[in-house]
Amino acid sequence: MQSPNSTNNFFLNQADQIFSIFDDRLISNYELLNHALYLSQSLTGKRYFINLCQDRYLFSVVFLAGIIGKHPNLLPPNQAKQTLRMLMQNYPDSICI
Repeated sequence: MQSPNSTNNFFLNQADQIFSIFDDRLISNYELLNHALYLSQSLTGKRYFINLCQDRYLFSVVFLAGIIGKHPNLLPPNQAKQTLRMLMQNYPDSICI
């Protein structure tokens, strides 16, 4: 079983490791964590994140921001207006990202 700090240790011990390529730029674990922290701190007014990101890196940033800020990520099966409307009705304290 991993300790609660194992996620922090992962990012600290492997901060310079490449996580992804985004906009033709290499993104390190450190940058991923910084982007997620910034997003988490920027979106404090909503409880739920409806993660609509199609790009894998952006999806990861939103997902991690939700974990950091203790905002559950809602992952709809599609992006149809009816589906999103239903989610927004069932989770009124949510934001589509």
